[in-house]
Amino acid sequence: MFTKRLLIAAVLSIALFLAFLPSRVVQGRPATPQQVADPQQAVDHVHTTLPPNTIDGSVHPEMIQDKDAYRLFLQAAALGPYPTTEEKNRQHAILAPAKLNETELASASNILQEFKTEYEAAIQRYNTSAEAAIASNATPDIKPFLLERDAIVQSAKQKLETALSPQSTARFHAYVQGEKSKMKIAMEGAQ
Repeated sequence: MFTKRLLIAAVLSIALFLAFLPSRVVQGRPATPQQVADPQQAVDHVHTTLPPNTIDGSVHPEMIQDKDAYRLFLQAAALGPYPTTEEKNRQHAILAPAKLNETELASASNILQEFKTEYEAAIQRYNTSAEAAIASNATPDIKPFLLERDAIVQSAKQKLETALSPQSTARFHAYVQGEKSKMKIAMEGAQ
């Protein structure tokens, strides 16, 4: 039972990790200057290794749906209930490009904390149901979790839009759109 929880947690962690991998991942060692006529070409020649059915936002940001972009962004920016000063500073750095004022920043921080609490509770509920399904030799049904997950993201997005000025909302949305180029996600249906 503990192993199954650990496995589910590991899969979710890997998915989040993949979402924020740098757009270039070096595979093996680059060619040495002796192997390449132009030494700069050795530095520039990098292979990207991604699992099949993965959308690389650095190549196709338009293929990443807004719901996925917001989910990944909110996950990265959200803090737990008792954040350290370092975590708060990291969150402020993540939100800085949206140029929120202090009141908006405080509201956004509260909304993000609520998002994280709801999201983690949804994951826990899914893990419990998946363990029960596996224990009875059934296949876990992830569809209800995915619907709940998307609803939690949409709710947080709407709360942010309500808490921010129209100008800040536009900047925030543009910022999340720009972050798509740094994201990598599994294609719909491959999750």
